Amino acid sequence: MNLKIIKIKIFTLLFFSFFVTKVSAQSYTDTFFDALFSYRVELADSLLQNSKPKLSKTEIFLSETFILMFRYENADKADTAVYNNCSRHALGIINSLKNKRLTDKEVFYYTIGMGILIKLKMDKKHYFSVARDLYGLNFVIDYIKANEYKDVRFSLISGIYNYYSALAKEEYPVMRAVLFLLPDGDKAHGLRLLEDCTKNSSVFISTYSLYILARIYHRDEKIFSKSNFFFNELLKRYPMNCTWRKEYESMLKYFKKTDLAKNKRKN
Repeated sequence: MNLKIIKIKIFTLLFFSFFVTKVSAQSYTDTFFDALFSYRVELADSLLQNSKPKLSKTEIFLSETFILMFRYENADKADTAVYNNCSRHALGIINSLKNKRLTDKEVFYYTIGMGILIKLKMDKKHYFSVARDLYGLNFVIDYIKANEYKDVRFSLISGIYNYYSALAKEEYPVMRAVLFLLPDGDKAHGLRLLEDCTKNSSVFISTYSLYILARIYHRDEKIFSKSNFFFNELLKRYPMNCTWRKEYESMLKYFKKTDLAKNKRKN
């Protein structure tokens, strides 16, 4: 056999082995969310289907719910079938964890399931049901806040809770009654926790915290420089994410940076 051909085959084999090792070293969670955030929903679904034998029932429900929520956010909100499917899967996460002693990872999963369910109910203005769900989270929030530096997943949840619970009490007096029995929030502390999360190696933790901060500084704090910074960091990672690009353009228009919006669209 030609020596050149042998060298090419050896190089190809070594390259392939390196590639497989590199990919297999990544966790399922990182590869799944990297695909989803990149707007490659079919790839994310394929990763889920191939990984199902290795995943728990809760992790399967969780992955399916994120795919469904991606479609929900990009669908007509009047489409009740998509909404109901998301709600069923969020309940699937929660119900799969009932009547068992939860690990820290499962506490995180439970909180995500409840958070998605509450978000869906808020979209439909089902406020009494939201209040009931929030009270049901009381013991979980206490535990997460007490252990927010123990696990970065708790840092993310605590950051979101601290900021938005304090904001709700400030901006929406009607929410004070709903949040009365829940632990107090602290906006500044919440922002610090979220900024710390952006430096984490986890794809989901770092990317989602960037997204939350970009929205907070646009919609709530109304600080252009910070919102612009976090949106730019987000879109450097995932330039093909049309949902985040639209939100970025909406932020630029809000702050009357229309020229910048036009330039970004050209790029």
